[in-house]
Amino acid sequence: MATALQMYFIEPASLQMEGILYLHEHIFSLLCGISATVLVLFRRVIFRFLMIKSEARNMLSLSNRERNVLFFSSEQRLNSVEVSKDTKKFLEVFWTIIPACILLYIAGPSFALLYSMDEIAPETFFTVLVQGSQWYWSYEYYLPFLSESKIAVSSYMVSDLDLEFGQVRLLSVNNPIYIPRDLPTRFLITATDVLHSWAIPSLGLKIDAVPGRLNQILVQPTRSGIFFGQCSEICGANHGFMPITIYCVSPFDLLSVFEG
Repeated sequence: MATALQMYFIEPASLQMEGILYLHEHIFSLLCGISATVLVLFRRVIFRFLMIKSEARNMLSLSNRERNVLFFSSEQRLNSVEVSKDTKKFLEVFWTIIPACILLYIAGPSFALLYSMDEIAPETFFTVLVQGSQWYWSYEYYLPFLSESKIAVSSYMVSDLDLEFGQVRLLSVNNPIYIPRDLPTRFLITATDVLHSWAIPSLGLKIDAVPGRLNQILVQPTRSGIFFGQCSEICGANHGFMPITIYCVSPFDLLSVFEG
């Protein structure tokens, strides 16, 4: 959960979120190098401007004839500077190849992360169907390892009057989701009325819930804990009151939860 004055990402709790943080650091390091290069060029331009400005001030003290002589001598000096063909060719290749290499440097880990987040394991521990409604979430667990293979619950936000000690205001729900640690869980997300978005920042999840469409994503948490999220799509008057609470526990504890 985010804290006051937090300046960085939430601590990752899944392989997807760790990949997102790595991609951020990957691109940010490149951005620092580009910014440093641009600042050096700007510094050179500013210094040359100040030098030209100082020369212009000195020319004010000269006579018109001296100014003309100085002006034409500088023009002749600039015109006499010739850039060789090899230098022109090198510059043209340089400012074409370098941006292409920068794009490849970004595209490599970006495509790897994109495909890894979209890949679904052939055998997942179990599947959870998520349905967004105005203004609550419904969950259906498909558990092939239990006699009761399907469990359906509705998750509503706990009101301020019903909050218990330790519960977080506007984020606690009456029926949280339980998923296993270190095992893949597949989520199927849809909506029953309008557009919603099922988002849990700690797990790196943000999937649109679209009526008539079934989106899916795989998550594999790397640590136990309680993770919070909210609907990130403006879905109506009570859009801000559709929290998501996920309890990530060990597989053995998860079996006891559903058997109980």
